[in-house]
Amino acid sequence: MTDQTTAAPVTLPDWWCPERRTATTRPDGTTEYTFWKFSQYSHKPHIPDNIVRVYRDAIQQGHPDAAERWKRISDEAYAAREAWAHDRHRHDVVDSLRQIADLWPKYAAAKQAADDAYTALERTPDGFWRAALLTLTTARKTARDLAKAVDVHGRTIANGPDSEYSGVCDLPDWQHYAKTEKIDVAGWRPHDPEEYGDNWNTYHPTCSDLDREIERQDELIVDAARLAGDSTPDGR
Repeated sequence: MTDQTTAAPVTLPDWWCPERRTATTRPDGTTEYTFWKFSQYSHKPHIPDNIVRVYRDAIQQGHPDAAERWKRISDEAYAAREAWAHDRHRHDVVDSLRQIADLWPKYAAAKQAADDAYTALERTPDGFWRAALLTLTTARKTARDLAKAVDVHGRTIANGPDSEYSGVCDLPDWQHYAKTEKIDVAGWRPHDPEEYGDNWNTYHPTCSDLDREIERQDELIVDAARLAGDSTPDGR
């Protein structure tokens, strides 16, 4: 008599996304999933590695139910990642748009104040340049701080296509969210993604635009002082 040891059948674990709301079977046999809203802190839905290994081994060993059950699990995971990507992208972009809607008018006003302070130099009497330059410097600093704040949120929007959720599915652009959420960011447009830098270097293109204008103005101030024979604009 020959002893034959029969391996115990593999127990296939189940998995479902915690945010799953409904799972409805369509007429063609596929399943349609809906999910509760993912928060801005939600991680990308994924199937735990230990479950992946169980199904991989079971399919290789010819388990009769493994392939079908794995397809159901992987289909749900894919649908969950799509829903997660849309919710995370929407939250990030909408939040940044709302911040910009608040900051951009303030920046525009501060920049106008700096431009006005520069223009006022033409009417500044001799002996009052120091005070006028202090006003100009203060106005420029306010404008630059606001420009940097705008760029922090502009970077989030411009680099959206390069974010962790971009490869999951096609995502709406920022104009879509500005329209659907009725967020007024008139006058603002994001720079190209590369102008904001990368994971190692962060740039502020709105600041750079402002700095170029400041440099141009400063060159004219220095030229005017030189023509007047002053070592500084107020001659002191």
